[in-house]
Amino acid sequence: MLHLFLSLVVILSTCILGCQDSAADSVKQPPQLRIVTTYRPATHFIMALGQGQNLVGVQNMAGQIPLFVELSPRISELPSVGSKMGGINVESILAQAPDWVVLFPSASNQKLQEQLQPFGIKTYFLNIEQVASISATLSELGNLLDAREQAQIAVAEFQRILNLVQTRVNAAAQRKRVYFAAGQNFLISHSQAMLQHEMILCAGAQDVVAQVHGGWTAISIEQLLLWDPDIAVISGSSSYTIEQVLQNPQFQALRVVQNKQIYEMPHDKIISWDYPGPDIVLGILWLANLAYPDLFTDIDVKKEITTYYLTIYNLDVSKAME
Repeated sequence: MLHLFLSLVVILSTCILGCQDSAADSVKQPPQLRIVTTYRPATHFIMALGQGQNLVGVQNMAGQIPLFVELSPRISELPSVGSKMGGINVESILAQAPDWVVLFPSASNQKLQEQLQPFGIKTYFLNIEQVASISATLSELGNLLDAREQAQIAVAEFQRILNLVQTRVNAAAQRKRVYFAAGQNFLISHSQAMLQHEMILCAGAQDVVAQVHGGWTAISIEQLLLWDPDIAVISGSSSYTIEQVLQNPQFQALRVVQNKQIYEMPHDKIISWDYPGPDIVLGILWLANLAYPDLFTDIDVKKEITTYYLTIYNLDVSKAME
């Protein structure tokens, strides 16, 4: 009987200790968030906040972005929930049972938000068409996802690069006039309500585009000839090449063609720097250095970019920068 009693005591003690250990583990390891992103900038912000491991669903073709693949090799295997252009599939989102869904602000996504609410799914709309809103969004989303420390790191590094640029370009004697072309066509450009406009201003240049409201819009060749910019920049998502623009007969009177001052925003080895997202500050740095190289002679731009990616993403892009 004594032997049986001692055995029961041991078993009971083990169960109690095991329960205590399990309780301690649950305190140490909070439940993992489940996040769905529905377009590229949303995924970019989640990556910058160090939350890539919490993604359970992403937009179409997320696995084609080098930065995303480097930070989350499994991203190509995650379920796709649709795209900004093609539409979001609510059933695909519900199948992933997410805690959060990050959305593009639109009327259709407002309806999507209403569809998700009865299931207890939280939504967050990105409003990031201004430089200041990039850092504000990092902070706000960092608070919501319990990633405050990483958000502070990302905001500080974003602001460091921005301050570096602004300190330099303030010394520019004459502002360069810049035309920014969309990815679909060289004669499509942004409005002043879009982020590309502010990127040009932050780089210390003048934006030749005068349209105040709207999104991407067609520009006539006559209008472009009247603007006759000093520099033309093609989006990193372009479906045409600089050489095609230089050889096009209708563009031959432009100074940017005659002087071969047409450039493409870097994009292929890491991520496009002209898409709304944390890394647009590198697009600003690149553009400022392009417009005013004499003001950046003591700055190792490649080193600054490498430091940026190491600080925010803990990612070494030095080889990609070669």
